[in-house]
Amino acid sequence: MSARPFTALDLFSFSEVERAHVFGTIARKRRSGEWEYPIPTSGDFAIMTPDDIIYWVHKAEQPLRRAVRDSGLEEHFRLPSPLNLALPEGFVARDHLAISAAGDLMDHHDLPRSRETLYPAIASLLFDADVCSANLECIVTDDRRSLDFTTSEAPPLTYREGSFETVTEHAGRTLTFVSTACNHSLDCGVLGLRSTQDALDARGIAYHGTYREEAASRRGRIIERRGFRTSDETARIDATAFGLPIPLEAKLETIAGGVRIHLPWRSIHASPLPSSSLGRSNDLPSNLDRGP
Repeated sequence: MSARPFTALDLFSFSEVERAHVFGTIARKRRSGEWEYPIPTSGDFAIMTPDDIIYWVHKAEQPLRRAVRDSGLEEHFRLPSPLNLALPEGFVARDHLAISAAGDLMDHHDLPRSRETLYPAIASLLFDADVCSANLECIVTDDRRSLDFTTSEAPPLTYREGSFETVTEHAGRTLTFVSTACNHSLDCGVLGLRSTQDALDARGIAYHGTYREEAASRRGRIIERRGFRTSDETARIDATAFGLPIPLEAKLETIAGGVRIHLPWRSIHASPLPSSSLGRSNDLPSNLDRGP
C-alpha cells in the first residue's frame, strides 16, 4: 500500500495471482463496455462475492457516471422539475431555523494534516447553520489498526489521532450532532462504541443511533435552537450478539404540527417552543414525542 493513497484502490493488498485475476477481469469488462452502466452488487464487505470485490475495485478507480441502464433516470432529470416549492402568497415568516447535513465522515491518511483545508469551501454552508449535522462513519478509539484491505478481510474504520477533531470542528465551531449508527458502529466491539460516545460527550456533540442504556433508545434526541425544538427520530432493533440497541432506517408516518425535514439517513421534525408534543409514529414508542 502506498503511504498516501489516491483512491480506495490503493488500500488493497493483492497476491500476484489475485492481482492478475482482478485486473485481467477489469480490463475485459471495460473493453466490452459491460460496466459502463451500474450493475447489482453488494457493498457490504462481509457478504461481498469475489465478483462484487472486483467491481468495487473498478469503481474505486473509475466512479460511475451513468444511471442504471433503461431506468429512465437520466432523461427524467433532464426535464424541468414539476415541483412548485414557492411559499403561499402573503406568507410571512416569523422566524427561521437553518439545518445543514454532511454525509459520511471517514478517515484518510492525510486527514490529520488537513485541518485548515478540509472545510473552507463549504464552511458557511455547514457550520453557519443553527443545527449542523453529519453521519459519523468511523469509530473513535485508541485501538489503532492498519487501514489495509485484502480480498478476504476489511479493516475496522477508526479515526487516528487528530482525524476526529479535523472532521468535527472548523475555525472554533463544532458539529451540533452526528448519527452514530452505521455498519461500522461495532467494528471495535463494545469498547469502541463506548469510546466513541465518550469522545462526542467530551466535545459537547449530541448523537443518536447508539445509546448507553435501553431507556435512551426510546427517546428522541432533543436540541433547542433559536426558539425551535428539533428531534431526530429513528427505529431500532436489538443487536443480540452484543445486547445493544442499534437503529435501522425507517419510513415514519407523517406527524402533526411543525416542519418535517427528510435527510438521507433520518427525518427531522422541528416545532416552535413551547410546544411539548412533537407528534409520534405508530411504529415507535409513545415517549419518543417528548424531550428527554
